[in-house]
Amino acid sequence: MFRTILAINNRNGYNALRHLIESKEISLTGILVHPENKRLFFEEISQIAKTESIPIIVWERKKLIEIEQQLKESGAKVLLSVNFGYLIPQVMLDIFPYSLNLHTGFLPWNKGSHPNVWPFIDDSPAGVTLHIMTAELDSGRVISRKLVPLLPEDNAKTLYVKLEGASLELLKESFIPFLKGEIEPFTPEEVGSFHTPII
Repeated sequence: MFRTILAINNRNGYNALRHLIESKEISLTGILVHPENKRLFFEEISQIAKTESIPIIVWERKKLIEIEQQLKESGAKVLLSVNFGYLIPQVMLDIFPYSLNLHTGFLPWNKGSHPNVWPFIDDSPAGVTLHIMTAELDSGRVISRKLVPLLPEDNAKTLYVKLEGASLELLKESFIPFLKGEIEPFTPEEVGSFHTPII
């Protein structure tokens, strides 16, 4: 089994947690969450954590050394970030043989926040990406990505829902196959775009 730390927030993170709980090939050894004033879907996430006896680690900038130690002690080999809104320092990423991010944008387009908005503004492609995480925002080689078509009736709200669904599909299709060595990451040729900083 792949011992995994899940860094999550929001409904998309919660849905990823629900999916991975059911996987017989993943063992969750910790859940990294936002500080109290930045959390979404925490009640649902914490209920699963309690039921499954998974430790919760709270992200606090003043306690990064302590968090780093907790991550080391977890014994995890995989770090998966889903809608986690903080840049994780390279020293923490280096703990794991595999550090991955599931982004609701078609990388390298729309790095950063609100990738559901920019396709309507600058006609950039909408989609989702599973990629290797680096200390640079939404960078690193791409494991898999999927375009999400825009319909005439779509808006930022409907696209957000579609991106959530597509990202969960991509996670199911690509996460474990990559860990098993069945998918070779690649560097996209496009220059892409970046609009807004994370929190």
